[in-house]
Amino acid sequence: MFKTLADILSHKKSQSSKSYSFKSFKYQDSFDFLMLIQSWEDIIGPGLSKHTYPLKIQNGSLTIMTKHPTYSQELSFLSEDIKKKIFSIYPNLKKHIERLNFKHSSHFFENIDLVEHNLKEHKEQRKTEEHKFNPKFRELHQRASQEFSHIEDPEIKELMISLFIQKNR
Repeated sequence: MFKTLADILSHKKSQSSKSYSFKSFKYQDSFDFLMLIQSWEDIIGPGLSKHTYPLKIQNGSLTIMTKHPTYSQELSFLSEDIKKKIFSIYPNLKKHIERLNFKHSSHFFENIDLVEHNLKEHKEQRKTEEHKFNPKFRELHQRASQEFSHIEDPEIKELMISLFIQKNR
């Protein structure tokens, strides 16, 4: 039915032959940019990826946000190497990126760190909620098992129990 963004991103370029135009930037190119963001650490390296972030592609320029002006200056010397690496992985972006621009903002990275921290906390909380020894989980599982005890197919029964727990947590 509907695909999540994560599903689309995980299937990198499975439907690259199907691109729908939106001005001069195509949907496939948009997904390539999203994949560029996702694989930024592989492109730029783990050390620099913590201090840089690809922000947007506009007017033939890839704008990269940096944590400090020093990173902007150092990366400007590596612009050609960075572009080659990007184009080797995402050739569709070659027609949209002629140059790299760098902007710096420490506040940008503080906000990203906060979002990542909150996301990590949320995932940890979900793990404990869904753990099979969690009393709430055990109670919901028991209620669901009773509710769906009439279903004979074990696979369907387990799916229904899972849905019940997700809905009622």
